[in-house]
Amino acid sequence: MDAEMASQIIAQSLADDTDGLMANIYDASSTVSDNGMETGDAFNRHQSSMMKSASGDEIAQGPNGPRYGHDNPNSGRGGERNFTHTYNQETGEHNVTFERNLENERFSKSMTGDLTYIYTDLDGTFVVFPRINRDSIAYISYVGKREGFHEGPVRSSTFNRSDSLSFSGIDSTSTDIVVNGTHVGTGENTITLSDGTIHEASHDVYFSFTDLSLAKSIFASEEGIENGVTGTFEYDLEVTQDGETSTTQGTIEFTGDGTALLDFKNLPDLFRIALKDGKVERRGRK
Repeated sequence: MDAEMASQIIAQSLADDTDGLMANIYDASSTVSDNGMETGDAFNRHQSSMMKSASGDEIAQGPNGPRYGHDNPNSGRGGERNFTHTYNQETGEHNVTFERNLENERFSKSMTGDLTYIYTDLDGTFVVFPRINRDSIAYISYVGKREGFHEGPVRSSTFNRSDSLSFSGIDSTSTDIVVNGTHVGTGENTITLSDGTIHEASHDVYFSFTDLSLAKSIFASEEGIENGVTGTFEYDLEVTQDGETSTTQGTIEFTGDGTALLDFKNLPDLFRIALKDGKVERRGRK
């Protein structure tokens, strides 16, 4: 398996722009209602929401003005179409569905989301109105399913991804939020490598993580969530190219500076991945 191609596949499975794991962490931080979703609102005890909601609310004001640091222009957040919200009082599940479409001079994507939230307080009681009673939220159980395509200067792909995440420590008694969960993804990819060659491949990827740490202080700042998450976890990647299938495993370390370090178990290469846009930088060899 070519390490650079594998790193690009892992990068798009992680990055916010490409609807990877970080995009689901952003969406999981939302409070939802019939009027839309407000990113960051469930975790933020300092200000209002991070950015526009699907209802078109104004961008929240931080201590230094509008909090544009959270409003990633390639995320599509705040531009949802065909938004729906339902609540099941028996299970406590809030379900939202929507479409996000984006096109600019360097990047385009189309994605449909199907997200399910269960908000509970410290006693395990369902929080029925999370946007009104956000300060009662202590735990979130979240399943985010997203499918679509994205096209950029280095990578183009169709994808189908599902993240099952749980968040604890949201209440005011702790300084960090703890994230546990899994990510499962499949896709068809066209990737241009650094030597200019173009490769096509399909993939299956799996992440499993426990005790990732998300600093609450990030929600009172003008930085993105990717700058507040730390922890290391393992992955499994299967790539099929030209009829041949190969597998690799390794570790991913979120470093708390907006990037992740990618290490392969059976390859000597090391890479750094930007969690916002998925840019890949070779860091040398072990």
